[in-house]
Amino acid sequence: MHTTLNRTANIHARIRPDIKTNASDVLKKLGISMSQFIELSLKHIIKEKAVQFEIELMSDDTPDQYEAIANIEDFNKIIDLS
Repeated sequence: MHTTLNRTANIHARIRPDIKTNASDVLKKLGISMSQFIELSLKHIIKEKAVQFEIELMSDDTPDQYEAIANIEDFNKIIDLS
């Protein structure tokens, strides 16, 4: 029986402070941490064998809008069709 230990690896990157701050602000609005974003990015690279994807924050978005939509009424509330 094969078991996998949950371990983490550290990544150290030199980023201009303004880029880190601005990116952190956007990620916070999306409801994800910098570490979560980096892991998501790396998983995408592995899956797609490419470095191209887009996550876009609309001007009035809030993190709770990115949770799974349980039914059409929830969807309509988000897009103001109700």
